[in-house]
Amino acid sequence: MATRSRLWHTEIRTTLTKHPEAVLGMTSHLWRQLAGELIPIIGGLGFKSLYARSCSLTRLDFPWLVNEQLTAGTDFSFTQLSKCLARQNVTEASEGSARLLITFYDTLALLIGESMADTIISDAWSDTTLLDHLEI
Repeated sequence: MATRSRLWHTEIRTTLTKHPEAVLGMTSHLWRQLAGELIPIIGGLGFKSLYARSCSLTRLDFPWLVNEQLTAGTDFSFTQLSKCLARQNVTEASEGSARLLITFYDTLALLIGESMADTIISDAWSDTTLLDHLEI
């Protein structure tokens, strides 16, 4: 039986590569939803720290990924991320976006546990196609 984290990994990759032409919109939507769910729990600076760490780790394989300068008072629109993705071909953008989200999930799960991370991610992405086929 696959772990829940592997199910999330697969679903994130599938969602972002199924319709590569929509990767920019889907990526922005997923990050805004995730920020909206987590910021009330860990604060803007807490979210910024997790996001920055995820960007740093993801840049090892996707060096074109720029660390967006999020601040506690930002609207978390992920403008820099969108610009980075837009400069790549759709395959590279999809793969980089998926890796960043997966790295964020893995980091969150490491810090608070897989069960709690699953609950937060499920709540954040309840209106997306990510949950259409995922059973956790």
